[in-house]
Amino acid sequence: MTLSTLKRVRRVPEWKVREVEELLNLIKRYKVVGLADLQGLPCAQMQEIRRKLRGRAVIRVSKNTLIKRAVEKVDGMENRDVFIKYLRGPNALILTNMKPFELYL
Repeated sequence: MTLSTLKRVRRVPEWKVREVEELLNLIKRYKVVGLADLQGLPCAQMQEIRRKLRGRAVIRVSKNTLIKRAVEKVDGMENRDVFIKYLRGPNALILTNMKPFELYL
């Protein structure tokens, strides 16, 4: 290998690999995967949402690129491109087996 080749090869940090695998496992485990925009959401309101969904849903905040990589690995995911399009700014995944409208309420 030449020096220029070595400079281009980047090693992915282990925590990122683990995070993508964990996100992938969560997405596969639950029927409903929602994306919540956290831009401008007060911390107290986020805590209230977590409290209301405790035991009924998993809320996971992660980097958008890691969420995108996990979503790309899911086989047969409907509307994958639409989902990825909304990965802008701070986001959280909401994963549940509840009906989507029940989650919305």
